[in-house]
Amino acid sequence: MTKPSTRKRIALFGGSFNPPHISHVLDVAFLLACVELDEVRVVPTFDHAFGKALEPFEHRMEMVRRAMACFGARVVVDDLERRLGGESRTIRLVDRLLAEDPERQLVLVIGSDLLQELERWMESKRLLSIVELCVLRRTGFPSDDPRLMGPEIPEVSSTELRGKLEVGDFDGCRGLLPREVLEYIRAHGLYA
Repeated sequence: MTKPSTRKRIALFGGSFNPPHISHVLDVAFLLACVELDEVRVVPTFDHAFGKALEPFEHRMEMVRRAMACFGARVVVDDLERRLGGESRTIRLVDRLLAEDPERQLVLVIGSDLLQELERWMESKRLLSIVELCVLRRTGFPSDDPRLMGPEIPEVSSTELRGKLEVGDFDGCRGLLPREVLEYIRAHGLYA
């Protein structure tokens, strides 16, 4: 009889989360329900590698905490990107997590919209040699890539959401942003 593995399987789900929306929540629900994992670690970008303007990190962290609170202890919102400092690069995050615990088995979660740019990521070949890749289907990004998993997650445009929030169209964001996130945005005057 073989001894069960004690290696902890952790899904890494990173992104700008500017703001975290319902598709992010659906992604995590799918991961918890359908992928063999011990934990989903949600990691907001600290300093976007491609220069995107972002709301302050502390606000995005708090919005992600609120969006993911419904999942309990199996979802950890991690500020590791801030602790690493500087430009956010996935390989730096993975290297740090494996340095802390080399026995971890890391599952890198991306959307199919990122498949074409994956080769441009820093040290992409090395990255893909040390993580398992989980690619979630995105509406509008069809692919026959065998790594695709699950149903198409509805496309929610963060750019469009920010545009609505900028003009105070909170009603137009209902159902696209978790309630607690929308309340936080209103209370702190974000994206205005």
